[in-house]
Amino acid sequence: SDSNDNYIKKFLQDLLNLFKRDSKLLKVRANFIMRQICARLSPERIYKVISPLLDPNDDIIFVRMMIQILSTNLITASEVESLRKKLRSGDEGMFFRTLFKAWCYNPVSVISLCLVSENYEMAYSVLQAFANYDLSLNDLVQLDVLVQLLESPVFTRMRLQLLEQQRFPYLHKSLYGILMILP
Repeated sequence: SDSNDNYIKKFLQDLLNLFKRDSKLLKVRANFIMRQICARLSPERIYKVISPLLDPNDDIIFVRMMIQILSTNLITASEVESLRKKLRSGDEGMFFRTLFKAWCYNPVSVISLCLVSENYEMAYSVLQAFANYDLSLNDLVQLDVLVQLLESPVFTRMRLQLLEQQRFPYLHKSLYGILMILP
Protein backbone atom coordinates (compact mmCIF):
# COMPACT_ATOMS: atom_id res chain seq x y z
CA SER A 1 0.00 0.00 0.00
CA ASP A 2 2.99 2.31 0.41
CA SER A 3 4.30 1.53 -3.07
CA ASN A 4 4.75 4.25 -5.61
CA ASP A 5 2.40 4.60 -8.55
CA ASN A 6 4.88 3.04 -10.98
CA TYR A 7 4.85 -0.20 -9.00
CA ILE A 8 1.04 -0.21 -8.84
CA LYS A 9 0.88 0.56 -12.56
CA LYS A 10 3.22 -2.34 -13.38
CA PHE A 11 1.26 -4.67 -11.11
CA LEU A 12 -2.08 -3.72 -12.68
CA GLN A 13 -0.66 -3.96 -16.21
CA ASP A 14 0.58 -7.48 -15.45
CA LEU A 15 -2.81 -8.35 -13.97
CA LEU A 16 -4.59 -7.07 -17.08
CA ASN A 17 -2.25 -9.12 -19.27
CA LEU A 18 -3.03 -12.19 -17.17
CA PHE A 19 -6.76 -11.57 -17.60
CA LYS A 20 -6.26 -11.16 -21.37
CA ARG A 21 -4.44 -14.47 -21.63
CA ASP A 22 -6.82 -16.41 -19.40
CA SER A 23 -10.41 -15.68 -20.40
CA LYS A 24 -11.76 -18.15 -17.83
CA LEU A 25 -9.98 -16.26 -15.05
CA LEU A 26 -11.40 -13.02 -16.43
CA LYS A 27 -14.97 -14.30 -16.49
CA VAL A 28 -14.93 -16.22 -13.23
CA ARG A 29 -12.54 -14.43 -10.86
CA ALA A 30 -11.72 -10.93 -12.15
CA ASN A 31 -14.59 -9.30 -10.29
CA PHE A 32 -13.52 -10.88 -6.99
CA ILE A 33 -9.84 -10.11 -7.59
CA MET A 34 -10.55 -6.45 -8.30
CA ARG A 35 -12.71 -6.18 -5.18
CA GLN A 36 -9.94 -7.68 -3.05
CA ILE A 37 -7.34 -5.32 -4.49
CA CYS A 38 -9.63 -2.37 -3.73
CA ALA A 39 -10.17 -3.68 -0.19
CA ARG A 40 -6.42 -3.86 0.44
CA LEU A 41 -5.40 -0.67 -1.37
CA SER A 42 -7.12 2.62 -2.06
CA PRO A 43 -9.93 2.06 -4.59
CA GLU A 44 -9.43 5.60 -5.89
CA ARG A 45 -5.80 4.84 -6.59
CA ILE A 46 -6.59 1.53 -8.29
CA TYR A 47 -9.29 3.02 -10.53
CA LYS A 48 -7.15 6.05 -11.34
CA VAL A 49 -4.20 3.88 -12.39
CA ILE A 50 -6.07 1.07 -14.17
CA SER A 51 -8.40 3.24 -16.28
CA PRO A 52 -5.70 4.69 -18.57
CA LEU A 53 -4.21 1.20 -18.97
CA LEU A 54 -7.35 -0.02 -20.72
CA ASP A 55 -6.27 0.63 -24.30
CA PRO A 56 -8.99 -0.30 -26.81
CA ASN A 57 -6.43 -0.65 -29.58
CA ASP A 58 -5.30 -3.92 -28.03
CA ASP A 59 -8.62 -5.77 -27.70
CA ILE A 60 -11.88 -3.82 -27.51
CA ILE A 61 -13.88 -6.82 -26.27
CA PHE A 62 -11.47 -7.31 -23.38
CA VAL A 63 -11.52 -3.59 -22.56
CA ARG A 64 -15.32 -3.54 -22.53
CA MET A 65 -15.40 -6.57 -20.22
CA MET A 66 -12.91 -5.02 -17.80
CA ILE A 67 -14.82 -1.75 -17.76
CA GLN A 68 -18.02 -3.68 -17.07
CA ILE A 69 -16.31 -5.42 -14.13
CA LEU A 70 -15.01 -2.12 -12.75
CA SER A 71 -18.42 -0.53 -13.22
CA THR A 72 -20.24 -3.37 -11.48
CA ASN A 73 -17.85 -3.11 -8.56
CA LEU A 74 -18.31 0.64 -8.45
CA ILE A 75 -22.06 0.18 -8.05
CA THR A 76 -22.23 -2.92 -5.86
CA ALA A 77 -19.03 -3.43 -3.86
CA SER A 78 -18.74 -2.07 -0.35
CA GLU A 79 -14.96 -1.93 -0.90
CA VAL A 80 -15.35 1.04 -3.24
CA GLU A 81 -17.82 3.07 -1.19
CA SER A 82 -15.22 5.77 -0.62
CA LEU A 83 -14.80 6.05 -4.39
CA ARG A 84 -18.56 6.50 -4.89
CA LYS A 85 -18.57 9.26 -2.26
CA LYS A 86 -15.62 10.95 -3.92
CA LEU A 87 -17.35 10.88 -7.31
CA ARG A 88 -20.58 12.26 -5.81
CA SER A 89 -18.79 15.15 -4.13
CA GLY A 90 -17.78 16.54 -7.51
CA ASP A 91 -14.57 17.94 -6.03
CA GLU A 92 -12.43 15.60 -8.09
CA GLY A 93 -13.45 16.57 -11.64
CA MET A 94 -10.15 15.35 -13.07
CA PHE A 95 -10.73 11.93 -11.54
CA PHE A 96 -14.19 11.71 -13.14
CA ARG A 97 -12.71 12.71 -16.51
CA THR A 98 -10.04 10.00 -16.23
CA LEU A 99 -12.67 7.34 -15.61
CA PHE A 100 -15.05 8.77 -18.20
CA LYS A 101 -12.43 8.76 -20.94
CA ALA A 102 -11.60 5.09 -20.38
CA TRP A 103 -15.19 4.00 -19.78
CA CYS A 104 -16.55 5.48 -22.99
CA TYR A 105 -15.76 2.16 -24.65
CA ASN A 106 -18.60 0.55 -22.73
CA PRO A 107 -21.73 2.67 -23.25
CA VAL A 108 -23.76 1.31 -20.33
CA SER A 109 -20.86 1.61 -17.92
CA VAL A 110 -20.36 5.25 -18.83
CA ILE A 111 -24.03 5.91 -18.07
CA SER A 112 -23.74 4.17 -14.71
CA LEU A 113 -20.60 6.22 -13.96
CA CYS A 114 -22.54 9.40 -14.68
CA LEU A 115 -25.45 8.29 -12.49
CA VAL A 116 -23.20 7.27 -9.59
CA SER A 117 -21.34 10.58 -9.78
CA GLU A 118 -24.66 12.44 -10.03
CA ASN A 119 -23.56 13.97 -13.32
CA TYR A 120 -27.04 13.68 -14.79
CA GLU A 121 -26.60 16.17 -17.60
CA MET A 122 -23.65 14.15 -18.89
CA ALA A 123 -25.71 10.93 -18.61
CA TYR A 124 -28.40 12.56 -20.72
CA SER A 125 -25.83 13.66 -23.31
CA VAL A 126 -24.47 10.12 -23.52
CA LEU A 127 -27.99 8.78 -23.98
CA GLN A 128 -28.55 11.28 -26.79
CA ALA A 129 -25.48 9.87 -28.54
CA PHE A 130 -27.09 6.42 -28.45
CA ALA A 131 -29.42 7.59 -31.22
CA ASN A 132 -26.46 7.20 -33.60
CA TYR A 133 -25.11 4.03 -32.03
CA ASP A 134 -26.29 0.48 -32.57
CA LEU A 135 -26.58 -1.12 -29.17
CA SER A 136 -25.68 -4.79 -29.12
CA LEU A 137 -27.62 -7.46 -27.27
CA ASN A 138 -24.91 -7.39 -24.59
CA ASP A 139 -25.42 -3.62 -24.19
CA LEU A 140 -29.16 -4.11 -23.75
CA VAL A 141 -28.57 -6.84 -21.16
CA GLN A 142 -26.17 -4.55 -19.28
CA LEU A 143 -28.74 -1.76 -19.45
CA ASP A 144 -31.37 -4.10 -18.01
CA VAL A 145 -29.02 -4.98 -15.15
CA LEU A 146 -28.39 -1.27 -14.55
CA VAL A 147 -32.14 -0.67 -14.30
CA GLN A 148 -32.38 -3.44 -11.70
CA LEU A 149 -29.44 -1.95 -9.78
CA LEU A 150 -31.20 1.43 -9.64
CA GLU A 151 -33.25 -0.12 -6.83
CA SER A 152 -30.12 -0.88 -4.80
CA PRO A 153 -29.05 1.16 -1.75
CA VAL A 154 -26.28 2.83 -3.77
CA PHE A 155 -28.94 4.75 -5.71
CA THR A 156 -31.18 5.68 -2.76
CA ARG A 157 -29.98 9.26 -2.89
CA MET A 158 -30.65 9.42 -6.63
CA ARG A 159 -34.17 8.02 -6.17
CA LEU A 160 -34.89 10.69 -3.56
CA GLN A 161 -33.61 13.33 -5.98
CA LEU A 162 -36.40 12.24 -8.33
CA LEU A 163 -38.75 14.06 -5.96
CA GLU A 164 -37.03 17.34 -6.87
CA GLN A 165 -37.71 17.45 -10.58
CA GLN A 166 -37.03 21.19 -10.85
CA ARG A 167 -33.62 20.81 -9.26
CA PHE A 168 -32.60 17.66 -11.18
CA PRO A 169 -34.27 17.87 -14.61
CA TYR A 170 -31.57 15.84 -16.34
CA LEU A 171 -32.04 12.97 -13.92
CA HIS A 172 -35.61 12.59 -15.11
CA LYS A 173 -34.58 12.93 -18.74
CA SER A 174 -31.81 10.35 -18.29
CA LEU A 175 -34.06 7.78 -16.67
CA TYR A 176 -36.74 8.30 -19.32
CA GLY A 177 -34.04 7.95 -21.97
CA ILE A 178 -32.99 4.60 -20.51
CA LEU A 179 -36.61 3.46 -20.61
CA MET A 180 -36.92 4.51 -24.25
CA ILE A 181 -33.82 2.54 -25.24
CA LEU A 182 -34.95 -0.71 -23.62
CA PRO A 183 -37.06 -2.88 -25.93
